[in-house]
Amino acid sequence: MINLSVCKSANPNGLSGWEKLEINGSSEFERVVKKYSYAAFGDLKDDYRKSDNIESLCPLAIFDVDNDPGDPRLLIDEAKELLNGVFYIILSSRHHKKIKGSKPAIDRFRIFVFLDKSLTAKKENYQLEVIKISERLGLFDFLDMSALKDISRQYYASPEDAIFIVNAADKFCVDEIISEAKDDLVEIQAIRDEVKKNIKNIKNNKKNISSDSNDYYTFIDVDAMNSLPLDIIYESLTGSNMTQKGSYLMAKGVAPGTSQSKKSFTVFQDNEEWLWHDFKTLESGNVLTFMEQLGFNAHEAAVKLEVMFNVTLLVENLEFYKKIFFDALSKSYNDKSFKAEVRKGFTADVVLLDVKTYGLRVANKSFTLSDFGVDKLFVINHLKDGMRRRNLGLE
Repeated sequence: MINLSVCKSANPNGLSGWEKLEINGSSEFERVVKKYSYAAFGDLKDDYRKSDNIESLCPLAIFDVDNDPGDPRLLIDEAKELLNGVFYIILSSRHHKKIKGSKPAIDRFRIFVFLDKSLTAKKENYQLEVIKISERLGLFDFLDMSALKDISRQYYASPEDAIFIVNAADKFCVDEIISEAKDDLVEIQAIRDEVKKNIKNIKNNKKNISSDSNDYYTFIDVDAMNSLPLDIIYESLTGSNMTQKGSYLMAKGVAPGTSQSKKSFTVFQDNEEWLWHDFKTLESGNVLTFMEQLGFNAHEAAVKLEVMFNVTLLVENLEFYKKIFFDALSKSYNDKSFKAEVRKGFTADVVLLDVKTYGLRVANKSFTLSDFGVDKLFVINHLKDGMRRRNLGLE
């Protein structure tokens, strides 16, 4: 008996409509995977496909081989040799031997490896476990990494004429794999805790880059910066690749004295935040501190990453402009004095105050009174009050 979850919804995104089947024999298995989209998970909370809703897994691992240009190549016949002695099924996918965009016609297929028990239905445990299985089988270098690590991955049905190869051997024993992954997670969590402790002061000292202050005309959305994928940032800015080494994504360090050493640098996600740790220097941090390791200050880092990921990290700090506006208004008694006081608050070459609307323009930035939460009458009354105080000699 083989367990597999299939999607019976007509919606191609497969977010719901899942059913766990008990399949009797390879012929029935072939019929199912050529008719339905399928997945390796078992029970699904609320019938909604996402990683946090996976409550159990089927006793199999599914591996996706795309043979994209530039990646190591694995043909079906070569996969059969690697997997000799293991209970597996090879199924060619929809784009097998077809031109796929700019990609050539080549072997594209799935590998089902049947296990003696289910893997752990927790995202991080699962990711380590399937990586370790793929390494033991010699498959790791040839696999689609996004599919490999995705516990809720959906695979589309193959065409009726798809290649279907069965090797009925012993199921792959996973007890040792599960135990190793559990131990590795304890070690990884200890490192994560240490990294988070090391960067606590960074998070508590963001005055010059955050919206907590009205002393700066822009602030950096540090949380958004630290959620950017640090593995991609590393590879783009250093020109070096990160490679999976057991439980860790490893690369050469960037701190002085480590750039030519053995790979000691790792990155990982903790909730939405990306963190890094260097095992040689014992230094650690987040995306912001990594950029500082490369010589960027906070503003330069934000500018660089905005372009790289087409995101907004530098945000106008309205509180900065409001502070200058209201400080100037409190010292003014007519339009001319108001305009002069506003100019004192800025170092920009172009500062304009429209005396008709009292709208403010600083360089290429424009603000209306509504941006500051007031109207024209409010300004006029303050200027009249300023003139009254001046005439009474109170200023």
